Amino acid sequence: MGKKTTAARQTKPIRVLNIDEIALEKGHGNFVLVLSAPEEGYVLDVLPDRERKTLENCIISINRGKDQEALNTLQSENKRVN
Repeated sequence: MGKKTTAARQTKPIRVLNIDEIALEKGHGNFVLVLSAPEEGYVLDVLPDRERKTLENCIISINRGKDQEALNTLQSENKRVN
């Protein structure tokens, strides 16, 4: 798989966003979130915690404040689960 430039990553819209929760050390409870774009083949970010606000801020940053659809979907899904 070839490397993609930062410019290419920023111009192509992300259609699918994976959010994976992983433990940095097994049995210690220190989890992080890994955000990736599987169709593009790269990791977008590794968030330091599982807090909702951290995830929301990251999604807003990815969308550069222009497209709130991903955030609205996240909020809708969270309301159904809680």
